[in-house]
Amino acid sequence: MKKPIKYSPEVRERAVRMVLESQDNALEPHLLLLRDPHRALPYLFDEETTADGIARWQVVETEQRVSVARLGNEIAELQAQEKAAQTTIKSESELWARLTTERAQGLRYLGEGEAQREALAQMPILRQAADAEVADPESPALPTALDRMMMSAEREISHSDVRLAELRAIRSSIEETGVAGSSRDVDWVVSALKSLGVRSAQPYNRYIAGALPDSDKARTLVASNPSRFAGVCVAASEFEKARGITEIPLSLTAPVMVSTAALDAEPGRSDAIVLSAEDDARFNVEAAKVLLVSLEKQATDEEARRAAQVCLRDDAWNGKQKVHAFLERYSAVKMQEARVKTEQQALDITAASERINQAEQTVTECQTQVGQRQKACQEALSAAEDAKRATGDIAQYQQTHELDHVYRRARLQEIDDALKVHWERRSEIDVAKAGLEDLKGKAIRQQLVLEAAADRLAQERGQLKHVDKAFPAKETLEAQPESLVTLRDRHWTAVETLETQEKLRLGLLQQRLEQAREAVTTKTLAFTKQFGGVVRSEVTPYMGLDFEQAIPAVEHDIEAADKVLRGKESQLAVENSRLADFRLKHPPAFAPTETMLALEGEALTARIDLAEKSHQACLEEVESSREEAKKARRLALEAEQDAKLAQKHTRTLTTQLQQNRVNIELFARLNQSSRKRVPLQEVRRAFFELRPETANNPDRNALLLADLRGLEVAKLIQLPAAGSWEKRGNPPMPNWIQLVRTEEAPHRDYAAVSWVPELGFWPELKCNSLEAAFAINEFLLTRRGTLRQVPIKERSLQIFGDEKRLDYLRTGDTLFAGRLRLSTLGAFQVPLPLPYRQAEAPGKPVLVLENHNSFWSFGEWNHEACRYAAVVYGAGEGFRSSGRALGQVLQEVDGVDVEYLGDLDPTGVQIPLDFNTAIRGEPKVKPATPFYQWLLGHGIRRPLDTESNTHSMIIVAQEWLGVELGGLLASLWTDGFWMPQEGLGIEALNDHFTQK
Repeated sequence: MKKPIKYSPEVRERAVRMVLESQDNALEPHLLLLRDPHRALPYLFDEETTADGIARWQVVETEQRVSVARLGNEIAELQAQEKAAQTTIKSESELWARLTTERAQGLRYLGEGEAQREALAQMPILRQAADAEVADPESPALPTALDRMMMSAEREISHSDVRLAELRAIRSSIEETGVAGSSRDVDWVVSALKSLGVRSAQPYNRYIAGALPDSDKARTLVASNPSRFAGVCVAASEFEKARGITEIPLSLTAPVMVSTAALDAEPGRSDAIVLSAEDDARFNVEAAKVLLVSLEKQATDEEARRAAQVCLRDDAWNGKQKVHAFLERYSAVKMQEARVKTEQQALDITAASERINQAEQTVTECQTQVGQRQKACQEALSAAEDAKRATGDIAQYQQTHELDHVYRRARLQEIDDALKVHWERRSEIDVAKAGLEDLKGKAIRQQLVLEAAADRLAQERGQLKHVDKAFPAKETLEAQPESLVTLRDRHWTAVETLETQEKLRLGLLQQRLEQAREAVTTKTLAFTKQFGGVVRSEVTPYMGLDFEQAIPAVEHDIEAADKVLRGKESQLAVENSRLADFRLKHPPAFAPTETMLALEGEALTARIDLAEKSHQACLEEVESSREEAKKARRLALEAEQDAKLAQKHTRTLTTQLQQNRVNIELFARLNQSSRKRVPLQEVRRAFFELRPETANNPDRNALLLADLRGLEVAKLIQLPAAGSWEKRGNPPMPNWIQLVRTEEAPHRDYAAVSWVPELGFWPELKCNSLEAAFAINEFLLTRRGTLRQVPIKERSLQIFGDEKRLDYLRTGDTLFAGRLRLSTLGAFQVPLPLPYRQAEAPGKPVLVLENHNSFWSFGEWNHEACRYAAVVYGAGEGFRSSGRALGQVLQEVDGVDVEYLGDLDPTGVQIPLDFNTAIRGEPKVKPATPFYQWLLGHGIRRPLDTESNTHSMIIVAQEWLGVELGGLLASLWTDGFWMPQEGLGIEALNDHFTQK
């Protein structure tokens, strides 16, 4: 029987106190309810019974739930009204957006119509046709007036064409015969007479020119009988033979008189008056030479008059087309309809906006009321839940505390007494438990000490040698007790003595025995360590075996089994890896079906065999595909190597072809010149037009000379001898080149072609130009009156199928040595765009800089100074042909004038002069005088390389800068110096040209 644990009085007292305190805490709520139910239940009024409280709270709950239902109905009605208003807002918003878009389109249409009307009202040709300050595009008389203008212009153009043809005929006649007045009819008659053998037949005017050098006598002779002396003369001896011409059918446009050659004037008639021509060029060589000199000016004046009439006709045609297009799109009826429609749309938009506002107001009101009712509903629902909770609490109190009150008080007292006994017992148990825990700790520590001693003894026992199991050790120790230390010393002394004797007696045998013993000990320890859990009963069946033979056999079997196991494990790992790779590469397309899962036995094996065969076929196909892929990669590698080699050859050939193309384009441009010997200035202009990027390249002369050398090697040009090259230069350039031309026979009869009036000069063209003129003639015949101005390359592609052909043919803005303007073909040369930096200075001039470093400096300075609307980079000599681009810059930056600043050398001054000469109309450039003045006073001088005529220097300098500054610049050049514009850099600009 377990001995009871005794506790001290202090422990028992502390345990009882804890039990009592816990009992008081547990009974406190019950005692409170028993003493004062109204204090414990705040739901009851004073002196109110629980039954009355339950009835009152049930009525409150019912009322609040009725309020919740009513508010829910009101919320649903308000949400329905809100949804209807939202629908109205959506439909009205779509209507408002559509009406707004349509009205904007209508207003844009009206604005465009008014702008078009105003533009047409101010159109010069329409005002001229209407003979008023402002034209009315809707006037019915305007198209008729434009038709009259076009007919009048066509009539004047025809007269000019006739006059130009006459002038060309006169010039051709003078150049061929020495006198004017060649007649086709007269030439036909002379040819017919010569076919009859009349060798003396010739035009009478040529005969008079050779026979009477005196112009007065020749004039008197012709005035005596103009019809005779404007005909044909023959020798008197051949006159009879000449009568045979009457038998030859001739298609003459006018009568021709054939008479004998005579130098005597016929007697005058009193009933006739003869008026002499303005000049004597028809029958006098000297007068013809004088007329030949003035023919070019007459032709130029007539061409200018004709060009003006062509422009007038084209303007009238364009004006008529614009008026027609305006009336088609912006007639008065359509404009009025558009105005009425936009006004109605404005009213509809206002109405839609009002409806949207009303609907939005309704939505806002509904949302506010819904929020209020939802809040009231939540409050009513909370009040109903509170009433329900109060009813439950009162009922629970009634059920718990008011029924069986006396019995419950007695039962509580019993529970109180039982709890006191329980807590006393629990305190005793806790004290006993604490004592047992201490004893358990001591026992564990004692166990650890004994186990450590047992381990030491076991280790010492394992070290024992020469054990005699038959020796009665127990009986000897009982008879003669000895300590363990004495026994241990005696044992090790005996071991040492025995080992010494063994060493002395046995020698080598003892050493072997010791090694065997050590081996046995090692194996024993290893066996103990490896098979520590093996008991003797498990080893007993193997005690009779020959371990020397059995162990190697078992070890061999184990090694074989291990090898087999390792092989299988390796195969398993390989298969698991392949399975994982297969599942990764071939995820299942679907989960296995019940039919698949139900397969067993032979059916499953058959399915597996079929799958393995399919898999093997797929593997073979994959292997075949891999082989094909290897072949394809090998072929791709070879193809890539071939491609790299081809690209290398292509780059080399492309470089050569580009160089050759530039050479051919340069020759084609130069070949359009009417002269075989082309001066260096014209060669440079053509080169820079083809390669504008080289205008500021320091090696531009070397690049040009390389192209000329290439053309010389191709035997397309000839360079002059050493005496016709520049004396200075890097490198020196030829003063001129000579084109190598070969005349070719025409491939078609151009006399049978119906030439447009604009190409009436075709007889004057050479064979290499007639083909181009023929293509242009065909184009103009098919596009008569329907041309608009387009870029030159677009028009060239339409005419020749080659976008660069017109560039080769043109000289400036004309073709065929100035005979045909590009505008006649509806084409214009598009200049390279000019880079510029704009400043916040509209309405001010624009400044053009020759060099790009100065362009940067002036751009930075002007960004703050705002002296110019923009600073433009002229790109050196490329600025000569940039007129239209400069006009576009002026328009974009709202500039009002153009100033130019370049290097103070002959080339830098000639560039703006060439620009002003090349451009027709505006804008013209003028010198930036303050900057030129500063450079002439503070610039840095550089030696001048070129040699020029002093007089020409003065003329060029004064033409650009005026007499005073031009004289200073000419003096600078005469002294052998020039000044780069970079002398006026950004630092000097900030110091001298920035307001402080």
